[in-house]
Amino acid sequence: MLSLRGESLLDRTYNDRRHYPAGVVAALHWLHPGLSLRLVPQWDSSEASFQRALAEGYEGVVIKRRDSRYLPGSRDGWWKLKRKSTADAFIVGYSPGQHGNTGLVGSFELAVRDPDGSDRPVAQVGNLTVGLRRRVTAPDGSLVPEAYGIVVEFSAQGLTRTGRARSAHLVRIRPDKGPGDCAADQVELFARS
Repeated sequence: MLSLRGESLLDRTYNDRRHYPAGVVAALHWLHPGLSLRLVPQWDSSEASFQRALAEGYEGVVIKRRDSRYLPGSRDGWWKLKRKSTADAFIVGYSPGQHGNTGLVGSFELAVRDPDGSDRPVAQVGNLTVGLRRRVTAPDGSLVPEAYGIVVEFSAQGLTRTGRARSAHLVRIRPDKGPGDCAADQVELFARS
């Protein structure tokens, strides 16, 4: 909260500010009993708290210094710590590049192999280097045929309800693996939200 009843709270430390939202939420619930508004839990910073947040389905935590003041436009004094999981998947498609990447491959569509042998698309990664984009782009702007089936390691912050990787990023190319090494059980271990 940045202000309360017209009074600025910017000069107060996080430790002083952190109690105000509970009162505001309680008042809103009293005025609107059906309101589905709740506060995110606050725990002391520890490995156990981080593990608890993940176990309860949160994608991570925000750690704040209790003596920090709110600085508009700045994140000084606080850090985000999110779960990241990795898996190996293989390239099954692409999306064309846009803006500065027009004419190049924009992103890879990645899949894992289900136990029945079918391919399950799970992620799209677009954090490709310019050099990689050029190597995998055919003269017509499509993905070169030899790129299909290349295995890559990707990281994500879990899976969505539809089974797609959340905030997926390319980690590295895995020339030592083939599509058969990309079993779907890897992503079954990802957190779901």
